[in-house]
Amino acid sequence: MIENIISAVIKKETVKSFEIIKDKSGVPYLLKVKEVRKFDRSSRLYEQMSKFGHQDLIIKTQAGNVVHGERVTKYRLDKLTDDELDRLIHS
Repeated sequence: MIENIISAVIKKETVKSFEIIKDKSGVPYLLKVKEVRKFDRSSRLYEQMSKFGHQDLIIKTQAGNVVHGERVTKYRLDKLTDDELDRLIHS
């Protein structure tokens, strides 16, 4: 399963980096995916958020305009639902 997720994450053009965190016994339990995002001026902040996983949003502005955006989404691999897995692989 983890191999399919990594393969899908690598193929996404918006992904800047990803990190897999293992527990003390060496089993992967957390996946962090960092994506570079283009924020449209008319989009609302909550439209940039996903209902899956936990997220950190980084938005940098200059003169009132968004110039850079990143989204780090964290997925617990041991509690990944079918909907989350489908979104992660196919989005």
